This record gives sequence, C-alpha cells and structure tokens, in this order.
Amino acid sequence: MRAIRFIVAALVIFCPFLATLQAQEKPGKISGKIINELKKPVEYATVTLLRQDSTVVNGGLTDESGSFVIEQTGTGNFLLRVSGIGFSTRTLDNVTITPADLEKKTGAIEVTSTTRMMKQVEVTAERNMIEMTAEKKVFNVEKNITSSGGSAADVLQNVPSLTITADGNVTLRGKETTLLIDGKPATLLGGDIATALQALPGASIQSVEVITNPSAKYDAQGMSGIINIITKKDKKVGFNGSVTAGAGTRDKYNGGLNLNLKNEKWNVFFNSNFRDNRNYHRSTTNRIDTNGARFNTFEDNNREFMGWFNTIGAEYTINEKNTITLTQNLNRMRWGGSGVTTFKRFNAAGNLPYQKRLFDQEGGPFSTSTSLDYKHKFAKPCQELTTNVTYAQMWVTRTQ
Repeated sequence: MRAIRFIVAALVIFCPFLATLQAQEKPGKISGKIINELKKPVEYATVTLLRQDSTVVNGGLTDESGSFVIEQTGTGNFLLRVSGIGFSTRTLDNVTITPADLEKKTGAIEVTSTTRMMKQVEVTAERNMIEMTAEKKVFNVEKNITSSGGSAADVLQNVPSLTITADGNVTLRGKETTLLIDGKPATLLGGDIATALQALPGASIQSVEVITNPSAKYDAQGMSGIINIITKKDKKVGFNGSVTAGAGTRDKYNGGLNLNLKNEKWNVFFNSNFRDNRNYHRSTTNRIDTNGARFNTFEDNNREFMGWFNTIGAEYTINEKNTITLTQNLNRMRWGGSGVTTFKRFNAAGNLPYQKRLFDQEGGPFSTSTSLDYKHKFAKPCQELTTNVTYAQMWVTRTQ
C-alpha cells in the first residue's frame, strides 16, 4: 500500500510538470513550395531555418510536390536557406514570425538549376571486384593479374568460398558443385573436368558467379551449389579489339585475341585464347632399413596442359525487348606427360637389383558447339524469358 501511495503522489506531482513542458513548446510554423525555373516542383530539397547569427533552428525536406513544413520555429527574424543537388543555394532574408502571425507561408520559392546540357557525356568507372545479388555472388576477375597468364583453376582458387582439392575438383564450402560455362553444362571440357580447368585459359574468363542457393531456373542437380564461368564477350560500340601475349619460365606461354564490331542492331564478336603450361617434378628418396638394406628412388616427370578456345558469334537486337544470338565454339585441349622412375636396392651382400619404369601419355578432347539464344524482356523489371538450343560434338583421344 505504501508503494501505491508513492506512485499516486508522484503522478500528482509529475503530470502538471508535463503539462508545463507541453505549454513551453515553441510555437510557429513556416510552409511553402520549392520550384525550378520551369515552374516544376523540386523534390528532396533541404530547407533550413536559421537565426540571424547563422545558428540552425530547424529544417526539413521537400516532398514529391516540392512542399515543405518547418514547425516549432519560435518567434523572431530568421533566414531561410534552400539547398540541394542540381541547383544553386538560395537564401531568403528577413523571414519574420511574430506572436500575432505564428504561421508564415512563403509561397513558391524559385531556385536556379546548375545543370548544363552537353553534347556527349562519358562515364568511366571500374567494376567492383565483388557484386552481391539476392541469388548469387559475382566475382569480376578480368582485372585480376592472375587471369592474364593463369588457368581457370588459378582463377577459381582466388574466388572466396571456392576450393580446389588435391585431385583438382572444385568445391563450394567443402561440397561438390555443378560447373557451368555461360549458363550451360561444361560438357565440352571432356570427362576430366579437373584437368580441363588447368588447360582453360584464365584470360578468357570475365567473371565467376557463385550460386549457393540455385533457383528453379537451374537443374535440380545443382542444389548443392553452382559455379557459372562467364566468358568474355565485348559489347562496346564501334570496332574494338585487344591482343595479349605472355611467357613464363619453364615453358609457360599464353596469348589472346578479342575483336568485336557493334552498332545499334548488330554485335559481331570473335575471341581466341591459347595457353600452354608445363609442370616439372623431380624427386630423390633415400631409405635405410634397420637391417642395413638401402633403397634409392629417382623420379623425373613432366606434365603438359594445353588449351585453345575460340568463339565467334553475332547478336542481333530486334528491339529494346528482344535479342537473338548465334554462337559457334571451337575448342581444342591436350594434356599428358612423360617421365622415368628408377628404383635401386642395395643389400648387405652388395647386390644391386635395378628397375626402371618409363611412361608417356597424351590426349584430350576436340569439341565444337553451335548455340542459338533468344531473350525477351518483359515490361516489369528483372523479368525475362530465355530460350537456348545447343548442338555439340566432342571427340576424345588418349594414348598411353
């Protein structure tokens, strides 16, 4: 009961105090409208009320109709400043609010635009390395120096959340994943995907899409994750081209040629990228058993990864909502190796059993594919219909 009496007494004392605070709220209100020289409303302009000594009293933003309202201004002689992007700042002097006139209406306040018409404007910017969407992460790798002379495996190794296992397979967060090239199954790489990624030139890759939760547009087999490799297809207006070449120690060579011709309706493109890489492995093993027997093993092996990928195609823009693209791919890959392994064994009697193994293997796929793509964009953003028809052939030879 004592606690309840204390709360009641506090309310009796505190309520009149709240009423006093409300009574002390600053009166006064200023309203108006901001327009440009064309008499059109200016949206999201900043309107600030200041005292004559430039201290801020209050402020606000204009709405879609250009109107603004500033309340609790108090009385006195003020400055009204209008500022924003695209027009010059304007200040109104001697805006007076008196006890007899607490609501001031300024009417339409005209501001002057600072925008100038130019014959041509070119905006140049670097694409972000990582782009996030609701469905996927896009890693733009074409500016990465690794993609210039490296392989597709080198590019994927540098993509966060992707890992190249010891046997060369690509995993997404430790799980096996589906590999696509330009949204299509990577069947043209042959059965040995891990080796093919070593032969595929990194210079031919524009970006890598990591799709952790595939939507219904993808096959059900990709539910564990999808890696979509996007190859380069230049779409600059006019005639453009680039040539790249590189060489590294221990027989590493690469080169590329990219050309495209584009106008308002047509975009004709040609891309050719080549990579030849050799890896050498030499090792010597010496072992002595507790019984005195000695073993010696010497290995001298080398492996080769060669890839030559060519794409020629044309894209025709029917109108702003419909495009059709015809693409022809011609790919040649070769991988193999040769080497020698020597085994020697020395026993206590000095005997010298000797064994030598030689191996030489070579092979890889030669593939072609013809693809016809049609895309229709609907009026609603981010809605489109795509249709693809692809005919592909592949020949694989292996010699061992």
